[in-house]
Amino acid sequence: MKTLLVFVLTVQFLLWQAHSVEFRCEFGYRLDHGYPCQVTKGLLVNDNEAVTFVGNHQAGKDDNDLKLISFSGNRHLRLHYFPRETFSKFPHLDDFSLQNCQLRNLKNGDFKDAGNLRNLNLDSNELFQLNSTTFAGASNLQWLGLASNDMRTINKDAFKGLSKLQMLILSQNKLHELHRETFHDLVDLLEILVDRNELETLPAGLFDRSLKLQRIWFQNNKINVIDPQFFTPLQNIKFINLEGNVCVNELFRKQYRETEVMLTDALKNCNPTPTAKTSKN
Repeated sequence: MKTLLVFVLTVQFLLWQAHSVEFRCEFGYRLDHGYPCQVTKGLLVNDNEAVTFVGNHQAGKDDNDLKLISFSGNRHLRLHYFPRETFSKFPHLDDFSLQNCQLRNLKNGDFKDAGNLRNLNLDSNELFQLNSTTFAGASNLQWLGLASNDMRTINKDAFKGLSKLQMLILSQNKLHELHRETFHDLVDLLEILVDRNELETLPAGLFDRSLKLQRIWFQNNKINVIDPQFFTPLQNIKFINLEGNVCVNELFRKQYRETEVMLTDALKNCNPTPTAKTSKN
């Protein structure tokens, strides 16, 4: 019985090894960004596959020196899941770019070793939702790009722990609504882009804790309800774009307004008593 168990475990281990994923890494191609790696080849289409990086370091460099890793979308790259081993392999990584690689899933734990990460670009993939504490572990993240995905829902705790985030890009997704607490942990947020989605409501409280916010982009949605208190906490706002929405009049489309009086005039066609429900996700 013991011999059989050892045999089974050995077979499982060999099968696991056979399904490991190898990424080809070309080191040192953009020294202006620190010591970088361009990934040119690799397929990660199944969950829990082991990931390894292969390539020759520049003279005098090793894994600890890597600052930037970039996945370029080409026919030799496809990642349905996030390669979480990246951050344990390269512990000082502060810039990660994974664009146009058919990424479909972000799971809890993907960023558990990403404490030094500052910039994360996940634009032009196939993500359709963000779950609770998706980015847990990336506590120093300052710039996050999620544009041009297929995002429909965002859990209200998806950005929990990202207190240093300054820029958030959610442009060109399919978001219908946002829970009023979605951005509550983003206390250092300076700019947010949620343009070209399908939002119908901007609830009061959405930016109650983002008191440093300066620039807001919500153009080309379907907004017909903006709570009268929505802009109240935004004392540092410098630029607002709400053009191309149902309830924003022509005056606002031509001149971006920032004072309370101007906002009142620009948004006079918006429903002053919103009844739309916010997402519970």
